[in-house]
Amino acid sequence: MSWRRSDGRAGSVQREVCLTDKHAARELEVFRGFVGPSGLPIEPASIEKRCPPEPDILCTLRNDGPVAFEMVEVTDEDAFARPMGNRSKLADALRDGFRSDQRFLEKTLGDAFVKIDFRPDLLQKQRKLIPSVLDALAQVGADFCGQCEVPKTKGAVSLLILRGIVGGPRLQVDPGGPMDSAPLDAVRRKSHKEYITTSPIELLAYYYAQPAPSDIALTDLIAFVNLQVLTSQFRRVWLFDFLRRKILHATPLN
Repeated sequence: MSWRRSDGRAGSVQREVCLTDKHAARELEVFRGFVGPSGLPIEPASIEKRCPPEPDILCTLRNDGPVAFEMVEVTDEDAFARPMGNRSKLADALRDGFRSDQRFLEKTLGDAFVKIDFRPDLLQKQRKLIPSVLDALAQVGADFCGQCEVPKTKGAVSLLILRGIVGGPRLQVDPGGPMDSAPLDAVRRKSHKEYITTSPIELLAYYYAQPAPSDIALTDLIAFVNLQVLTSQFRRVWLFDFLRRKILHATPLN
């Protein structure tokens, strides 16, 4: 496979399917979920994971040929990393509780994203609040959508339930602390990289673990990605909400 460096010199690189990337399964899952909402005429059988220095995904668009996609998850890395250990323990405790009634889980929360917020000042007591969370979820109707308090916790826990996702329920546990709903750092790093491919490149920035914010909160992120088509190798940048299978923004094709 031939390619051309940003300095104009020619080079070559062997194309090998990337099987060792720890993010490969997720990126393929997200990209396949992106195909329908994007409206792009992507040939499903052409989708494949690639190894650096190529972009993450290579696929073929009908009547347009091969297109490469670099992928990046939009997430507040500091806010997610600091409490990761505690979050994992709380999530495990919730899943253990759900396993006791699998049919209830599928019937009432099968299409739900459930965000569980704990007050950070109760860090040592959060695990003890899990039974109250499970009791509250057991009372939720199959059509309920929105935010609610958890009784008997005096405001220490709140629930946000969104509907319309595929493959639910999906749980997100937040032990507390400030979080940037539309961080720029991950997208900025991708924009500064140099990619090797003969195909045009697009960037797919997606929300996965962290829920996408309101349109107002996305304003700065949208303004930032609009600039990336001018200063990076990307001919277009997409913002995608994987949980809702929704395109949040797409820059004009450059």
